[in-house]
Parts: sequence; structure tokens; C-alpha cells
Amino acid sequence: MIVVEDREYYQHFGISPKGMLRAAIVNARAGRFVQGGSTLTQQLIKNFYLSSDRTLSRKLLELPMALAMDFRYSKDEILEAYLNEVYLGSQASELCMALDWRANFISVVQPLSSNCIRWL
Repeated sequence: MIVVEDREYYQHFGISPKGMLRAAIVNARAGRFVQGGSTLTQQLIKNFYLSSDRTLSRKLLELPMALAMDFRYSKDEILEAYLNEVYLGSQASELCMALDWRANFISVVQPLSSNCIRWL
């Protein structure tokens, strides 16, 4: 799965400048968005917090969030959350990670919901 979605997953820091440049060239040649260049971390950010709109503004929001997530969580933790979200569609893990994200990066400490506590 990593080979298909993000070959350099364990080597980058949440974003792939090489992947983004490749996608920018392909998109410029096509005259529209045909390739994203997102890492697994960026895809996870998009699924958890942002819309799926193919816009430059969404991509610009995604970048610092992916960097912060990569700094805060291990590659294995991010991969686990990605697999739960994308392949298993686990809403409980999404809720728990979202609450943890807010507590750690936005400084808004919220109590865990009963659903999240049951999932843990």
C-alpha cells in the first residue's frame, strides 16, 4: 500500500516537495488539476479536517498541518490512523485523533466523549 500511495513515506517529513513539483508540472501541462502529489500524511489531514476540493487554498492549509502532524506523531501512528480512516473507515479513531490534535496543536482542551472513551 505504501509503495502505491507514498513510496517515500518513511523518508519525508509529512510533505513531499518532489511529489508536489511533479504534480504541479503534470497539472500545468493538463491545464487543470489531474494529479495531487499528496503524501499519506496530507491525505489523512484532508480526510480528517479539510474538504476534498481540489484547490490551491486547501493544499496550502494542508501543508503546515501535515508538517505538524508528522512532528507530533510517529510514522507508524500516522500510518495506523490512515489505514483506519481510508481502508476501514473507523469513525471512532477519527474522533479520538481529532480531539488529541486539538488538545496538542490548537490548545483547546476538550474532554473525551463517551464514544471515544469506549473505543479506547
